[in-house]
Amino acid sequence: MKAQQAVSTTQDSISRFHELMTDGVNSWIAAGEIAAAAIDEDPTWADQVCSEHREITHEIVNKFVMIGRHQLHPRLLLNGNPGSRALRRLPFEVQEKHITQPVPLLVNVENKWEELAVDINNLTTTQAAQVFGTDSVRSPAAQRAWIESRNTAAAAAAASAPQAVPYRIASHKLVVMQPCSFTVKELARLIAEMQ
Repeated sequence: MKAQQAVSTTQDSISRFHELMTDGVNSWIAAGEIAAAAIDEDPTWADQVCSEHREITHEIVNKFVMIGRHQLHPRLLLNGNPGSRALRRLPFEVQEKHITQPVPLLVNVENKWEELAVDINNLTTTQAAQVFGTDSVRSPAAQRAWIESRNTAAAAAAASAPQAVPYRIASHKLVVMQPCSFTVKELARLIAEMQ
C-alpha cells in the first residue's frame, strides 16, 4: 500500500513539476514578446528595465528579446550543455526540431564509419562542434569532411612543431634521454659544446 502511495506521490510531483515548468516556459514566451515589442518602440527600454530591477541584466533582456522574436527557443535558455549551446546559434526551426529529435553523429569505430542518433544533451563539446555548423546540422558526409580536415590540421601542426631534442648537455656531460644517433660531425660539435 505504501509503495503504491509513493508511486502515486512521485507521479503527482512529476506531473505538477512538468505543469509548472510548462507554465514557466509559456510565461517566458509572453515576456519575450513584450520585450521584443518594447525594444522596437523604445531602444532604451532595456536600460530602464535594468535600472529598475538590478537583478536583471542586459544579457537577460536580450535573451528574452530573442525568445520573443523566435530566434531562441525558451527550452534552450537554461540548458548549458554543449549540444544545447551549439543548437542556440541555429535557426529557430532547427532548434525546435532538435530539442526533441536526435541529431546524426558520425563516429569511427574500428576504422569503420557509423552514424548514431544522439540526443543533444549527450553531446560532448567536440561532438557538438562536429554536428553543428554555423547555420545547420551537418550531414554525416559534412561531419566526415569536418573530422578529416581537423585531423589534417592536427597532423600538420604536429609535423611543424619543433621536435624535442633527445639529449642535453649538463656539466660537461652529454646526457642522452631518448634513443638517437649522431654523425661524426654532430659528435664533434657536441664535444666542442661540452668543453
